[in-house]
Amino acid sequence: MLNTKHLNNLKKIVHGDIEYNVSMKNHTSFRIGGIARVVLYPREMTDLVDAINYLRRHNIRYFVFGLGTNLLVTDRNIDFVLIKLGSNFNHVTVNENTIIAYAGASVNSVCMAAYNNSLTGLEDAFGIPGSIGGAVYMNASAYEYETANVVSLVVALVDGKLKVYDSIEFGYRYSMFQDMEDAIILQVELKLNSGEKADIHQRMQDTMRNRVDNQPLDKPSAGSVFRRCNDIIVSKAIDDMGMKGTSVGGAMISPKHAGFIVNTGNATCNDVQELIQIIQTKFEDTYGAKLDTEIKYLGE
Repeated sequence: MLNTKHLNNLKKIVHGDIEYNVSMKNHTSFRIGGIARVVLYPREMTDLVDAINYLRRHNIRYFVFGLGTNLLVTDRNIDFVLIKLGSNFNHVTVNENTIIAYAGASVNSVCMAAYNNSLTGLEDAFGIPGSIGGAVYMNASAYEYETANVVSLVVALVDGKLKVYDSIEFGYRYSMFQDMEDAIILQVELKLNSGEKADIHQRMQDTMRNRVDNQPLDKPSAGSVFRRCNDIIVSKAIDDMGMKGTSVGGAMISPKHAGFIVNTGNATCNDVQELIQIIQTKFEDTYGAKLDTEIKYLGE
């Protein structure tokens, strides 16, 4: 049980900020979510490790998240501890052809660090929403880019202990960290190649232009909702089923890209969940296969 004593102890442990009664609408790209009782913003690994081990010792529930771009949060209030790894936890350094980034660094900031140092390999990742830690955890991919192809080392907190991994199992929208209970990615090392700065810049511009032209970036969303299903292109399948523009409350299947559910202004978590269920049911009836989601749910 989280009480005043625990909160006071956490203040001493975490040298970053601590906020109370935080609207999760301001911490998710969906702009959906209830009020979190407390959110911690550690700035250094030692603070994060000490805070988590304190919470573990006292059996206090917690949840660690990054930039909230792949997260659907309950409309209800959240009484357990949330720990954010975002702009508070985003150190990026470059050493020759190696980039070392804290997990909370945005993918775009890592891409810009590569560009500024004439390193190639991340151009197609430019514009991927979210943090580099989340990209590794989900093995994010786009166009010709796959996170697995550039990661050389990961520092993670597993069962309260710091561990270093230089051999990592990846798959489609999968990393082995998903199978580790309580695994939290803290730092990522990427190995890239030297390139021509002008070419890197052009490729990044082309990538972003393609995103703007084909994705509903003007409305809140959590990106692509569903995982690939067999050889079926899910967004095309949803379009073929005539579901573009279908809505529940403030949640709508994007008319621009059927793989996205967008918040038209006042969507609730329940709206999104109901719309997902409608899509899954129709997809299974039509194609005889189950459609799984990419987005993660944070509930009570």
